[in-house]
Amino acid sequence: MVQTLLPEYTPEVRNIYLQTQTGNGQKWLMIEVDDQDEVYNDILRLIDIRKG
Repeated sequence: MVQTLLPEYTPEVRNIYLQTQTGNGQKWLMIEVDDQDEVYNDILRLIDIRKG
């Protein structure tokens, strides 16, 4: 699911996702959030996908 939406995310989130190794069929992303900006919105979208 995330792979299909990846082009819609900010370059920062996209790079973090692509560089993170998969373990046990999932990825644990460490993303620094400073403000409620585009990165913040991307994180909320990723959480929604995870919640299913």
